[in-house]
Amino acid sequence: MRGFVGLLLWLMALVAVAQAPGPASPSPDGQRSVASYIAVEAGQDAAAVTALKAYAAGLRLDPAAQRVLLLTEIGRPGQFVLLESWRDEAAWLAHVAAPSRRALEQALQPFLLAPFDDRLGLPMQREAPASEPRDALHVVLHVDVTGTGIDTMPETLRETASKALRMPGAIAFEIATQSNKRNHFTVNEIWASRAAYDAYNASATAKEFRARFHQVKGAVYDDRLFTQIPP
Repeated sequence: MRGFVGLLLWLMALVAVAQAPGPASPSPDGQRSVASYIAVEAGQDAAAVTALKAYAAGLRLDPAAQRVLLLTEIGRPGQFVLLESWRDEAAWLAHVAAPSRRALEQALQPFLLAPFDDRLGLPMQREAPASEPRDALHVVLHVDVTGTGIDTMPETLRETASKALRMPGAIAFEIATQSNKRNHFTVNEIWASRAAYDAYNASATAKEFRARFHQVKGAVYDDRLFTQIPP
């Protein structure tokens, strides 16, 4: 398997790298969320999972990393997304420059379909209980709008989240504005089951959201279904 020897060497070095101390004090610019999309060749998903799980475990040792979720797309085993919450932007930038991140990219490089796609965001909303089941369904949306949607979409998303969270099986609606593109938003819907999501997806609330999005869309409606890879 390509890259396997390099992957084993990287895993052996990861623990020492992960335990390196982070920034001494938080920056004043506040929490950041990150969605990193990763795609590997068919048949290489098992090797990618091994590397990504070890990498995520290392991130959880960093006190500046407040949350790390590794998700795999349903029906597309080579597609992953890492959802992270960081104390501030300085902590995220330090992480990107760290040896552990570069080592991960090098380990996956032989079978990456494209470079890592990192979406740094400014959290707008997270309404959720203190814990969420590991077998929950995650629906990750990339919302791209234009024109008046740049100003109206934040409230549209908040209204939709408020209504959706009253439905059975709704766990959370996490919304972030992309830090370098005000017209881009990342939404992570968390549902207790596929049936709960399907009921919401067919509801008047979801249809109204898609209709309002259609009026200001800058790209096609992009929603993807994921499950969590256990630590």
